[in-house]
Amino acid sequence: MTIATNGPVPDLRLPIRYCVRSPHNGKRMSISVLNLSRSGAPAVSRLAVAPNESVQGVMTAIRSELSLDPAKTKRQVVKRMADFTHLLNHLAKALKTTPIDMTVHQVVEGDTAFLSYVMSSHLSHSTKRQLLSSRNTLLRYARRFGFSPGSFAMLDEWEVFADSAGLNHGSSCIVKDAMRRGRHRCDFSMLDLNTWAETALSTGKSYAYIRNAKSTFLRAIRDARLEYLFPALHAEPKRRSCKLPLTSMAEALQGEIDTIIASRRAAAEQKKLPLAPATEQELISHLEDLVGYAVSVRGMVDLTSLRGILNPGFIFDFAHYLRKERGCKRNTIVGRLSRMFSSLRCTSAFDNLDLNWIEEVYRKLRREPESALKARRRMRYVPYQELASVPGQMRARRLCCTGLTRAWRIHNELLISCLILAQWPPRFLRQAELGPNIFRGPIPKDGPPFGAPMWAKEQLIEDPDAEFWQFSYEDLQGELHRGLVLRQIVPVLECYVNECRPMLLNPEHPKLLFFNQVGQPLSSSSLGNFVSGVIWRYLKKRASPTSIRSSFAYYWRDKYPDKDAVLAKIQWVDYATIKMRYDTNYRSQRAARVQRRKCR
Repeated sequence: MTIATNGPVPDLRLPIRYCVRSPHNGKRMSISVLNLSRSGAPAVSRLAVAPNESVQGVMTAIRSELSLDPAKTKRQVVKRMADFTHLLNHLAKALKTTPIDMTVHQVVEGDTAFLSYVMSSHLSHSTKRQLLSSRNTLLRYARRFGFSPGSFAMLDEWEVFADSAGLNHGSSCIVKDAMRRGRHRCDFSMLDLNTWAETALSTGKSYAYIRNAKSTFLRAIRDARLEYLFPALHAEPKRRSCKLPLTSMAEALQGEIDTIIASRRAAAEQKKLPLAPATEQELISHLEDLVGYAVSVRGMVDLTSLRGILNPGFIFDFAHYLRKERGCKRNTIVGRLSRMFSSLRCTSAFDNLDLNWIEEVYRKLRREPESALKARRRMRYVPYQELASVPGQMRARRLCCTGLTRAWRIHNELLISCLILAQWPPRFLRQAELGPNIFRGPIPKDGPPFGAPMWAKEQLIEDPDAEFWQFSYEDLQGELHRGLVLRQIVPVLECYVNECRPMLLNPEHPKLLFFNQVGQPLSSSSLGNFVSGVIWRYLKKRASPTSIRSSFAYYWRDKYPDKDAVLAKIQWVDYATIKMRYDTNYRSQRAARVQRRKCR
């Protein structure tokens, strides 16, 4: 339905007449706009609003279309118009104008102001959603009726791209953010993409969601060949791996890899080597990369056994390929190779192979300059006092939540508290089970002793049979770590175990303490992404589980310079590890001793 005005801009103190064409029968008809105040008298506009900009004109056109729709009853029309009238009142308050003076351009440009007004108001959640939905509906009507075409120019510009590229929900949010900030396609760059990502992280979106949305957005541009629409955005293709899926390999090679995985599982059961479910998937992926490099890059299409590629020259070339073509750092390459070769060493089928040459391959890989490593550590360093404030901020935000949202927030608060305040190792957080590792009971009298804090001793004096929340964990070296759960964490732990955990529990893992959003065990990468997202949300800084433990160690050593042994017990590591990580003099002395031994 197209709306045109009769003559020049009218005086809005009189009724405005529009000529419209009905969408139902095509006949031309006239409609009048008469704005009434609450007293019933004609309302007078202080400004001359162009007819094709007037929100009141849009309201009249909407009423006319709804009245002509045979599927709508009179009661439905009245209810719909009442919703729009309620919206106009709130829009007028947010935009500091009056309903009669309001223009379509103001409604379009005042998106941020209206959103802030709605979110800070004391309206119910359903009313807020209704207001936002009604605003979008009002603008859709205005656009369809031809009101204020200049206000929708940017929407028209981005809509052409969205229709051509076929975006999903996440990448559509990138487009909406660009329109909200007034960014044209010709000016859109990676800086805008990163700005959206940081905003999304601060609102609670996960790293996985943001990574998927960004990759989908860039891939849609490349696949639709629309790079010319984004001259400032360098949507270069992502470096793709040469991975060969396990199902596409020769049967003999598949059987060999299955044997490697089975041997690694057996070693994990005997506690010789760790193997979490996520690590097993990573190991299979590394082997697929290795075989894919041999087949796709080196042209070894008839490869039927890993024995043909397990030699120093091939493995070094593969490491060089990962560094130059895939952009992997040295630590990443060494980690991948060590996973594969530690699994090969525990496989009986490769007992007759000498694999000790892999250490020489590691030494040939050039290390990063010490200055670059220190610069990266400084960039990632977050003072421990700031990190310690995060659990309190999480607690304040979850007090107003109910149901499943509250359960997840308590789960996340407990996980972050155990990592930051209690300094539990990431591996323990991923594998901890309720019962074997975390339990409530009297302090055991057998096994290695542990010192009870003063508050626990006082409670034992009053009640010798008192029960406490405790942890117990045997590390990969067979050392048993046990003690009392930190007193500040106990209320959150009890609330989580008694009220929230049953709502989130996956029957496949009935004892697991922490899990991801689908009830599966946390992997190393998923835990790292979660922690980094939480720290960014509250502190606007990046941090990983490792950097959090380092921040605590530096804080402890500044406060207690001569108590590294206590720090080692807090972080469940040995004394030499603490000295090697955080004592520069100790590292230099140890390096000198190693050099002297080599020169003998």
